[in-house]
Amino acid sequence: MSSLHGAPTRGLVVDEPWISMILSGAKTWEMRSRPTSLRGRIALIRKRSGLVVGTAELVDCLAPLDADAMAATADRHGIDPGWQPDALAAGWVIPWVLRDARALAAPVPYRHPLGAVGWVVLDQSATEAIAGRVPLPLAAVGTARDRHADASASATSVAEIVRPAGPPARPLPAIGAGESGVVRLTGGNIRNGHVYLRAVRYLLPDDVIGGPNAEAAAPSLLTVTFEPGPTITTDVAGDKMILRQRGPVREFFRAAGAREGEDVVVQRTGPYSLRIALLRVAR
Repeated sequence: MSSLHGAPTRGLVVDEPWISMILSGAKTWEMRSRPTSLRGRIALIRKRSGLVVGTAELVDCLAPLDADAMAATADRHGIDPGWQPDALAAGWVIPWVLRDARALAAPVPYRHPLGAVGWVVLDQSATEAIAGRVPLPLAAVGTARDRHADASASATSVAEIVRPAGPPARPLPAIGAGESGVVRLTGGNIRNGHVYLRAVRYLLPDDVIGGPNAEAAAPSLLTVTFEPGPTITTDVAGDKMILRQRGPVREFFRAAGAREGEDVVVQRTGPYSLRIALLRVAR
């Protein structure tokens, strides 16, 4: 599926939060309802954006998962336990195995053919543009940023790479050049007072992730600053990958006027500290 200098000629349309999880390295299995025989480097298209935001190698297609297999492989497909029954019922049980996911330095617009749903054959101009924007693995981007910290003001942050398409965002209060990622809010997040952190798992130390209840709390705690909102210390409930304290998250949602479909930036400000702020685009 590659032609011009290895640039992909086909793109896969992927919705949030899954595409950000793929680009962050938190998800290596893209779950689909049908098998595929295609292999090679593909473009990653953020659904309803009109933009190619990254590429990945499609290396395999596995047998359908049952409930037990889906539960045992959540670290690969990224579907939270609470969503897995819905995924099984909808038939999203076939893993398409991806590797070497890379975010483009800048998104590439493409022409979406009428009727295309999952796969898109890219027009030549899009393929040429992708070839001209050599993508880097996110780990390499982070390493380069750390190595050149003095020049970080001009570096491209992870949040800028994986931010959903839209008008230029207003600057976030006190959000600087630290390693960060973007999480899209669901209706369930707003109603239940939590943010799914699986897409930004790479920001979290292993020892702040505990079990499903307070009796199985993690040995270490995170300091989390909400802007606007309180600063708290808490661990992460590992079954759902959410902050264990939900009250402060609700307070943040109310203060920020957060709505379903909006995005939050999660930034690591220290080894055991995060900042969380709403990513609002100019209207």
